[in-house]
Amino acid sequence: MAPCAVLRRDCKVPAELLIADICSTPQLFSNNLQDVQVKQGILGDCWCLCVSVALQKSKYLLNKQS
Repeated sequence: MAPCAVLRRDCKVPAELLIADICSTPQLFSNNLQDVQVKQGILGDCWCLCVSVALQKSKYLLNKQS
């Protein structure tokens, strides 16, 4: 049981979450991305955000097949 479940019965650990629980219409990129929309959180996810921004800026890399 997750520690928060002791306090709240509706608490879920990340493995129990569905994408629809977080966002009803998930997208990797929207049609009008701007650099200021990317913000690092406390997860230590800077490497993932860096790759996402690089792909957003280069349609060639995004569409490249190995």
